[in-house]
Amino acid sequence: MANNIEISSNTLPFGLQLTGTFKIVEGTSTAGSENVLDTSDPNDTKSNFLIQKDQDFTIRCDWNVYGEFAPFLSGGSWRCQSYFDQIGKGEFIPQINPVAPVIDQGIDGGHYQQDLTIPHGTMEPGTYRVAASMQYIDSDGKPAPITVFEDIGFVNVYDENSSFI
Repeated sequence: MANNIEISSNTLPFGLQLTGTFKIVEGTSTAGSENVLDTSDPNDTKSNFLIQKDQDFTIRCDWNVYGEFAPFLSGGSWRCQSYFDQIGKGEFIPQINPVAPVIDQGIDGGHYQQDLTIPHGTMEPGTYRVAASMQYIDSDGKPAPITVFEDIGFVNVYDENSSFI
């Protein structure tokens, strides 16, 4: 499942438009479990949002920049970040909130992609609300007022070797 993002020119400067998707890409089980869905094939866009504790997974940020303002973004970068809020336990778990920069090419129609990978074993079993953001950082390293937030949804991390009984 991919969450489409689209920000109209009314909310961004000078007719700038961003379109794209945030999605969860699941890796294979590191313990060899056959019950784990693997969505790492680029043609497969569906995650069941059930993550085995021994499974890597990625928040894939994929977007395009359009408009007459796009060339003015050249030399700056996009700061992509993911957030995890464990339901019933804690609101912020900094060790699993990856951040990654992507340099803007300043091209109208420029395409960008950044993967934020969460290594297996990092998250304890439980239900998490997942969100992602992108913010433009100018060439001087200062944040600009161009930001996207996306609520990706809930994921359930589980350990098939544990029991609720």
